[in-house]
Amino acid sequence: MSERVYAALLRLYPAGHPRDEMLDVLLTAGRPMGRELPALVLGGLRARAGGDQPLRVRWLYAARAAALLLLIFSAVSTGRQVASGWLPLSTAQTLVWAAVVLAAGAIVAGWRVPAALSAFAAFVLAAANGTDWRAVTGYSLAAVLLLLPGPRTPVRNPALLALPLLPIDAVALGTPALWWVGLAVLLWAAVDERVALAVGLAFCAAFLQAVADLPGADARGVFLLAVTRVGFVAVFLVVGGLVARRRFSV
Repeated sequence: MSERVYAALLRLYPAGHPRDEMLDVLLTAGRPMGRELPALVLGGLRARAGGDQPLRVRWLYAARAAALLLLIFSAVSTGRQVASGWLPLSTAQTLVWAAVVLAAGAIVAGWRVPAALSAFAAFVLAAANGTDWRAVTGYSLAAVLLLLPGPRTPVRNPALLALPLLPIDAVALGTPALWWVGLAVLLWAAVDERVALAVGLAFCAAFLQAVADLPGADARGVFLLAVTRVGFVAVFLVVGGLVARRRFSV
């Protein structure tokens, strides 16, 4: 019985892992199955989440994943405004969305340079259109993050494609939905800290977007802006960074 259970769980690991050797060790050790199961499941999920990537590459992955989040979220946010009638549907906006689709596809495929060029095109077109400055901020930061050089790192995590589709406002950081999503991302850091790092880097756009809220704000308003923006972003970056560092120090 234990052999079948262990063999099934070891399928969580990528094909390159020494599954047969691991199974032999588990059967020989004879430890209680209840103690082995959590470690096996967590280890398998971590291995699937790029567990063999060096620390530098994991940060690069997070940067490109953050660019993907910013591109999709900004495009979806503008789409909701167009659908509600707040913004007109123009040829320029259609071209922006086309550039976003190209950039997102290039990030998923691991083509950094085409992704950076497409993200920059989305930024230029959105800035020229001048109807949604928050989206312009998101596109600009996405283009900057994609300038970071490094090895080819395709971003194919389905969660990173789904997160920016959630109906939450990344600027209004006090919404309950956003806190629940944030908690889920932080808990998932035990498996893949790159998601937490990506979310933290993506939320850096909130710093730039908050600049427009500063003129005329009193000291209390500036303090609240700083706490919500700095605190929210720092939690993801600190947790993700600590998990990554601990993983590569053991």
